[in-house]
Amino acid sequence: MAGTLCDQPSRECLNGGVVVIKDVERPLSAQTVVKEAQCKCPAGISGLECEVCNRKCKNDGILDTNMCVCHCPRGRGGLLCGVCTLEANDCQNGGTYDKETCKCTCKDAKHKGVDCSIPVCYNGLKVGKRYSYE
Repeated sequence: MAGTLCDQPSRECLNGGVVVIKDVERPLSAQTVVKEAQCKCPAGISGLECEVCNRKCKNDGILDTNMCVCHCPRGRGGLLCGVCTLEANDCQNGGTYDKETCKCTCKDAKHKGVDCSIPVCYNGLKVGKRYSYE
């Protein structure tokens, strides 16, 4: 219990959870209504203290289970990587922006990637990498 007269229950919530004090009815106790601290967890998190991460990253985002956050690929953002952050001026090498897919359509086969920034040789080898032929 916490508070000036120990009348407020205390609880620690993890992962951005918020403590909520609720009146809970206890019919078999001397006090029929008692205050109880509960954790209100953000979306994608559960458990009594918000300790369980249930988030599912979208669009090839990678979940960091220790921090319960999604690491989003280029062009994506938001809590679960569901927000397109790519804009028309992000497209490189003559690529054109496609708002529906949140990608750039590359002008030719010489470039690839979400923003057409990755150079590709005609034979499929990467530009700038050394190859040995025997």
